[in-house]
Amino acid sequence: MKPVIASRKSRSTKPAAPAVLFAGACTLLLAASPAALAQYKYVAPDGTVTYTDRLPPADARGVTTLRQPPPPDPAAQLSYETRMAARKHPVTLYTTNDCLPCQAAREHLTRRGVPFIERMVNTAADMARFRELGFRNSFPALAIGAQKVFGYQSAELDGMLTGVGYPDSAVLPVAMRRTPPQPLAAESVPVPRGTEAAAEASAQGELAAAGSADDGGGAQDAATKAATDARRDRGRTQSAASSAAASTAPLIRF
Repeated sequence: MKPVIASRKSRSTKPAAPAVLFAGACTLLLAASPAALAQYKYVAPDGTVTYTDRLPPADARGVTTLRQPPPPDPAAQLSYETRMAARKHPVTLYTTNDCLPCQAAREHLTRRGVPFIERMVNTAADMARFRELGFRNSFPALAIGAQKVFGYQSAELDGMLTGVGYPDSAVLPVAMRRTPPQPLAAESVPVPRGTEAAAEASAQGELAAAGSADDGGGAQDAATKAATDARRDRGRTQSAASSAAASTAPLIRF
């Protein structure tokens, strides 16, 4: 009897597709130049040019910064609930100098972890813009989305913040706690209180005095011109304050 020899089918030695892709990725990573990932370039004491992502040693020469990592986004450190509330109902705090309730409101928002921007109202242009926004001459004032808050009462403020979705307790990133306040009307120049009213009264007084004079129309014409010039100057100041208010948009984006 002849022995039976079992035939064997040939098997392909071609690697599977995922293995090929993995091998190719490893090859690309190994072939990548270290300089492409480095942040610093320097010359070591022995003359070797070194690329690294760590700070160079103290005895390094020719240190060059190749690239700087982007600064971290403070908003990314906030919780999801806080980011959503800040996006729908942003908080703006309006303060003025020498205002203890303003300081209390600022500390309250920071302690609760509510992101906010602060606008200072210290000049005539600031006050004009403040009134245009619908606020009275009392501080502090807050805008929580479309809602306005006059004065500071901790329980009232907490109730409004909770009502629009802010968590009862959160941690505000350090970068947001150190954001300096900005003037409400950008590039506003301090004007002494009563200056505009005094100028108006002076112009009106000159006009009235000229009307009662007996020396003809020359004095009246001069007084009329002075009053017109005063009104024109006040109009220019108000126009500049209105155009500058566009720069008071929040710096923080959520």
